[in-house]
Amino acid sequence: MIGVPPAFVLLAAALLLPFLPLGLRRAATVAAPLLALPLMLALPEGSSWMARGGPFDLVWARSDALSQVFGIVFLLAAFAAAVYGWRRDRLGEQVAGLVYPAAGLAVVFAGDLVTMLFAWEVAAVSSTVLIASGRRRASLAAAQRYLIVHVAGGGAMLVGILMVGAAQGSLAFGELGGLGTGAWLILAAFCLNAAVPPLHAWLPDAYPE
Repeated sequence: MIGVPPAFVLLAAALLLPFLPLGLRRAATVAAPLLALPLMLALPEGSSWMARGGPFDLVWARSDALSQVFGIVFLLAAFAAAVYGWRRDRLGEQVAGLVYPAAGLAVVFAGDLVTMLFAWEVAAVSSTVLIASGRRRASLAAAQRYLIVHVAGGGAMLVGILMVGAAQGSLAFGELGGLGTGAWLILAAFCLNAAVPPLHAWLPDAYPE
């Protein structure tokens, strides 16, 4: 199992949830982050799980010291959220609760810009489902605003990636300094998603929901 991207463990658990009774679903949401943690720590330095073919290679797991730190944070947060939401019984919310951190891990360990963008959009959709899961008017309205903002951020990232790819002749995830407008668009997308002021207007109503 060494070299398995930790995101795949959470995604596999999310795919299994619809076939499990409620008690096992709850246990799976708690167990999946704990199972992914040692697999993540065992990832070898450098790139693994590369999908070759087409105009570029997709690198699903590129491990280094910084990605490991963020991975630990993501998995501990996923575990804490699963424990906190133990009594929740909505299948869609439980699935999204695993897909969201899985997408975050995929972003952290992405070795190319296309993989990062794909995981980024999966995170946006799954987190929108989590915000809307309250099924109240306020939660649905907050989810709509959240999705609009993050689709805009994803659009900025897509344009930035295309510009960076054209400038450096590669979509590998590397040093973005000196790559001009494309790199700045990618940075702006990250700042929007991280709610860095003044790009944080979406956060106050989305996170409580």
